[in-house]
Amino acid sequence: MSRTMVHVLILVICVALYVTKAYGQTKVGEKVTHKAKFVIHHGDTKLGDIIVNLYGRIAPRTVKNFITFAGKGFWGL
Repeated sequence: MSRTMVHVLILVICVALYVTKAYGQTKVGEKVTHKAKFVIHHGDTKLGDIIVNLYGRIAPRTVKNFITFAGKGFWGL
């Protein structure tokens, strides 16, 4: 790869990371209405927990769908 192509690729990655970080921020003062905890295992080894904060006032339909599908065991596509 040429140096110019590498610089362009780095610039695109930096812009993409900046945009996704800014897009994912919530408003100050928004309350978490639900939390989902996923315990990650590989074999008998616990690798850690993933905790997802759900904002029911901002996205009530999405939170309801998430809770419904997670409760029924839909874990993948």
